[in-house]
Amino acid sequence: MLVSFRELKKMVNFPYSPQEIANILTNLGLEVRKVDTFGKLKNVVVGRILSIRNHPNADRLKIVEVNVGKRKISVVCGAPNVEEGRCVAVALEGAELPGGVMVKKVRIRGVNSPGMICSERELGLGEDHSGIMILPDNLSPGDDFSQALELEDTIFDLEIPSNRGDCLSILGIAREIAALLGEKIYFPSTEINKDCMIKADSLPKVQINTPNCLYYTARIIKGVKVDTSPFWLRRKIIISGGKPINNIVDVTNYVMWEMGQPLHSFDLETIKDQKIVVRQAKIEENLVTLDGKFRQLNPEMMVIADSEDPIALAGIMGGEKTEVKSSTCNILLEAAYFDPVSIRKTSRRIGLITEASSRFEKGIDPEMVKKALDRAALLIQKVAGGRIVDTVVEAGEVPKKRKKIYFRPLRVNRISGSRIASST
Repeated sequence: MLVSFRELKKMVNFPYSPQEIANILTNLGLEVRKVDTFGKLKNVVVGRILSIRNHPNADRLKIVEVNVGKRKISVVCGAPNVEEGRCVAVALEGAELPGGVMVKKVRIRGVNSPGMICSERELGLGEDHSGIMILPDNLSPGDDFSQALELEDTIFDLEIPSNRGDCLSILGIAREIAALLGEKIYFPSTEINKDCMIKADSLPKVQINTPNCLYYTARIIKGVKVDTSPFWLRRKIIISGGKPINNIVDVTNYVMWEMGQPLHSFDLETIKDQKIVVRQAKIEENLVTLDGKFRQLNPEMMVIADSEDPIALAGIMGGEKTEVKSSTCNILLEAAYFDPVSIRKTSRRIGLITEASSRFEKGIDPEMVKKALDRAALLIQKVAGGRIVDTVVEAGEVPKKRKKIYFRPLRVNRISGSRIASST
């Protein structure tokens, strides 16, 4: 699992350097396999486009004059979205971009270009290569690009033991550090402003018809605008090892990484009869999952279904027919607690292991289900607009399990050399 040093610092206060935190985590039994830096780009600065003129020897190229702080430079650019007044990322001569690309002064069709205006993909910050990356207008020309966008981070690649499903999130790792240091945890905000909610005119019905689902809950969000995620969210998805898709899906993936609870969003209008049934699959049922693959199901596999057909492999992957698309306006956002053994068996039987299934099969915190649901709804409203319906749809109950921990002072003293009294 990939863990951000910057995100950890938001949840728990500690005075240690990244390398010291790496040592602490390894000593706690959460082995840090690798420590990487992210977003540190040398000789890449913020620039502001001053003027644009046609290249004299190429129809599709422009000569763009850019203010890069103490000087102005003219670079050749072929991006379709160059616009006067915009802030952009400029790689100056001597910059080294991801992939080992060295920026040099070059001559393009008879015109010198002592740098380049970069796209997200060229900066290693996304897959978008359709045009240059447009930056916020409040940045100052000449500012270090990495510092201006707070990109620099240290990423830990952790080996999480199979019995530590509670550590498959930033919150879980932060909790371990806080417990060791005796510090307070700062939980992500989950409180939804009631003024931003609407009354429910009607609600989907949820029915659990399998013992393998103990608790299912959902929220309805109406009037969302599905679009590309803002940069801060795309950055978090990339750091977590994922690939940005759209603002709705990115929020669910981010909250899973942040809090450890898998979530899924459906296009509400594609759910037949507005009914959710959690059940075992029927003989000869099938489902095309979000990866475009046809899945033959059997009664040993748990599914999320509408009034007629399966719409998701429960706890593993959603179905293609109910996918959130650019045309989606209303969504059903789900969070649930599934039996870990059931998810593991289905995942292995069907040959599909996902970030969600890995967490469910290792055991998630049932108390986090509703909190993560509200956290995701809050963030979706922030990045996609819409109004959250004030009523939560629920079925089943949050499982109440208390684990007994047996502690033998004599054995601990013998192993550790400590002097813990039996009466302590």
